[in-house]
Amino acid sequence: MNGALNWDNGIAAPPGFQPPPVFDQAVFVNNAVDVFSDNFGRAPRIRSWSASIQHEVQKFVIEVGYVGNRGRGLNSTTLLNQLPVSRLALGSLLQRRIDDPAVIAAGFTKPYANFASSNTLAQALRPYPQYLDISERNSGIGRIWYDALQTRLERRFGAWQLMAAYTYSKTLGLGHYRQIFSQNFPSSGYNVAAQDNYNYAEMKSFLPFHTPQVLNILNSFDLPFGRGKRFVKTNKFLINLAVSDWTISSLQQYKSGALILVQAPSNTLGTGVLFTQFKKANVGSGPIQTGIDRTTLDPNNLSTRWFNAAAFIHNSQSIRSGQRSSVLWRFPQSADHDRKPVHQQAYEVPGPRRQDRRPYLPRRCVQYL
Repeated sequence: MNGALNWDNGIAAPPGFQPPPVFDQAVFVNNAVDVFSDNFGRAPRIRSWSASIQHEVQKFVIEVGYVGNRGRGLNSTTLLNQLPVSRLALGSLLQRRIDDPAVIAAGFTKPYANFASSNTLAQALRPYPQYLDISERNSGIGRIWYDALQTRLERRFGAWQLMAAYTYSKTLGLGHYRQIFSQNFPSSGYNVAAQDNYNYAEMKSFLPFHTPQVLNILNSFDLPFGRGKRFVKTNKFLINLAVSDWTISSLQQYKSGALILVQAPSNTLGTGVLFTQFKKANVGSGPIQTGIDRTTLDPNNLSTRWFNAAAFIHNSQSIRSGQRSSVLWRFPQSADHDRKPVHQQAYEVPGPRRQDRRPYLPRRCVQYL
């Protein structure tokens, strides 16, 4: 049974407890650690600008505009303990133990006395061999670029009403794609880790939600039949109920397919080599797409392929030259259509009488979809 706790004397610390701050780095040896630089918690900077011109032609309104923005200092994670790329020249020697005779014959020794003999040469050659991965959180290297041509066409008066919008855009990112704490791990859904943390700028690529072309069209047309219209003019109730006040509406959307992340099927630059968390696929021979039309593509027929299997290749332990995301390495474009008739009919029903006993006829509206 525990003894009584005397609040006046405080709570006794457990054996070996070190109150913060802890400056003894030995606590973190042989472990992955996080570091926080001066950029941690610093608000990013996003600059946006736009310009447009609008003109009316009869019943139509036409607008053409440009929208752009640039973002700096966005959430990002940088790995500080990657092996320099120049060490790839050592080949398979990197994955051998530090006490391996071949490693010793090559002139390599332990970086410090307590370095475990079971560790690899690659671990010994890291900038900080006493640690595993060192992740600089919120390092502030994240950047985005967005440029778009936006057009709009509207017709708001008369029996025919139209709203159409077309956007042609480009969305690029570097070390960032969503505003969360960590950015660069495969578990985040879209790996934005660098293939080479000493050359981060070459990882600038399309963001996963980059959709270069989007066209939206909304139409509605009041049919010219029934009371007060051009055709089938009549005062007969049943005929008007059947043919009057019909509207045909449609909603259409056409857009580019979603991007697909291009990466090597296995990261041979990872643990035991460079300790990176991403490896590009190298550009192969031939075009990325086979050229087949999306309406001809049959997912159940293996002889029809959307992508060229030889477009990217993967082989040895080396830095690859492919892109993280290619503008052509995407799913087929999509087209959505929604059309329906709408019937609105006003009719009169008997209502309550006022005190002056004059008839009161409220109007009701019924919509048939």
